[in-house]
Amino acid sequence: AISLSPTEVGSLISLGSGESCEICHDISKIE
Repeated sequence: AISLSPTEVGSLISLGSGESCEICHDISKIE
């Protein structure tokens, strides 16, 4: 597992949540 500081985790969640959702949708469409 990758250890991140709380601030890094928060930034990843806030900035990457939309992208991760889009990636999940793309994967589901491909499969």
